[in-house]
Amino acid sequence: MSRNGGGFNQDPSNHFFLHPSENPSLAITNVIFNGKNYGDWSRSMVRALKSKNKIKFIDGSLPRPEIHDPTYEAWERCNTYAVLSGDKFRVAELQEELYALKQGDMNVTAYFTELKKMWEELDSFRTISSCSYGRDCSCGLGVVRNFRTEDQVTRFLRGLNEQYAGVRSQVMLMDPLPSLNTVFSLLTQQERQFQSFDFTSDNKLIAAARSATLLNTAEDSHSRGRGRGRGGRNQGFGRGQGG
Repeated sequence: MSRNGGGFNQDPSNHFFLHPSENPSLAITNVIFNGKNYGDWSRSMVRALKSKNKIKFIDGSLPRPEIHDPTYEAWERCNTYAVLSGDKFRVAELQEELYALKQGDMNVTAYFTELKKMWEELDSFRTISSCSYGRDCSCGLGVVRNFRTEDQVTRFLRGLNEQYAGVRSQVMLMDPLPSLNTVFSLLTQQERQFQSFDFTSDNKLIAAARSATLLNTAEDSHSRGRGRGRGGRNQGFGRGQGG
């Protein structure tokens, strides 16, 4: 049997069979998932996959073979078709929803939760593979993850209401950007400060001053973390050197 699975993938009754007209760019079903029609979409998708003899690639009953197995390439090809067909449309919808989402009347936590749901769904379609090489990795997956994290932080900040403009500007000036959870924590603290004031002109100034202090503290902590063990910016200002 050849490495591509021999001739069994030419048998229409075989799970590895793919018709020449079937490819990941074509939707398996005409019902497009929009976040509210899961029942209709799920039933339509299951019927389509069963009719094409590909449901086992979805329910896990046909596990991925070892890479040296003769059926590996045929399995990979069919699995790609079963998983990716139609998903491109949902990915495009998610990206549009992400860029359109604004905080509006939501509090910071509700707004962040909406973003997280979209990011998690998007990650389920476009997962970044894990790497086992650790610090010696040269495949660039770490760089890709960092870019994705920066994009998420930026998207979170961009959708905030204007009352958070000061925090947004200061965070965007940090290099590197803080983690997403750190930024979320800063914004919830800022929100609690806003809620503790009646927004007269004087109280707005007080809240803004507290916000600046909060961000400066976070930035100082962020900078100290970067400097440890690498000759940070404060190196040489230790005891006995003038203070």
